[in-house]
Amino acid sequence: MQTQRIGSDGSCICLRCGHRQAHEPGNPCRSVKCPQCGATLIREGSAHHEAYLRKHGKKEKPAAGQADDAGQTPGSKSED
Repeated sequence: MQTQRIGSDGSCICLRCGHRQAHEPGNPCRSVKCPQCGATLIREGSAHHEAYLRKHGKKEKPAAGQADDAGQTPGSKSED
């Protein structure tokens, strides 16, 4: 089995609450717990992350303060 190499840049993300933090080279994301909810983090763009997105039919959650595809920030309401 071939190991996927993502590189030293990137983010670790929490699939439970959407927290995102910078990946620390030499420290696998899966060995880090989310500081907000305690879940195990995964590497953004990893095979596990891609499988999760496919299985749940989701797009990534926008980071706090960033707009999603509809131009909405988390917690904002759209006007219909």
